[in-house]
Amino acid sequence: MINEIIGGVYIGAESDIGAIQKYKSWVPVDARHIISAGYLPEKNLEGCRFLASTIHSLRLIGKKVVVYCDAGMERSVLAVTYYLMVLKGYPYDRAFAIVKEKRACGQYRYQWIKKALGKSVVFGQEVD
Repeated sequence: MINEIIGGVYIGAESDIGAIQKYKSWVPVDARHIISAGYLPEKNLEGCRFLASTIHSLRLIGKKVVVYCDAGMERSVLAVTYYLMVLKGYPYDRAFAIVKEKRACGQYRYQWIKKALGKSVVFGQEVD
């Protein structure tokens, strides 16, 4: 099942992607804007920054985006949580709570990026 987290940003599992491509008519997402979080190298902050930037760029031009990984529980959730941190300036816990409310199976994975989070990052600038 694909869940809309905030307007135009969805999380799904790898199994959902085949359904999107087969049944495009019932899915509210342009299948050209599906982003895999499955490659997140060692689930690190740099990978999250790249995905957040990609999501943001697509949303700025009005595109809907599905972020997915194997089960749609860890890497995709982390990527969208980080996107909310950057977009809204939220701390991890608040951003994760928003994601978890819409995607109940989401797993808390702050430990994957906490060492790298020295400063908060808002698109285009670092903030102490």
